[in-house]
Amino acid sequence: MTTISAKIINDDKISFERICDSMGINISSAINSFVKATIRENGLPFALKASEDSYIYSEKMCNAD
Repeated sequence: MTTISAKIINDDKISFERICDSMGINISSAINSFVKATIRENGLPFALKASEDSYIYSEKMCNAD
């Protein structure tokens, strides 16, 4: 096993944790499932699309520190 560290917006972490809890899994299990799906699909397991607020989101992520 190895460790991956990522910075995310705190409100997103809280929402993600609540969703995981409601499904009976922890964050680590959810991320492992995402990694396995990415490997299986040989790419992200969902489509990425630009949105009208993508610039605002990018700014928010850059200033997450």
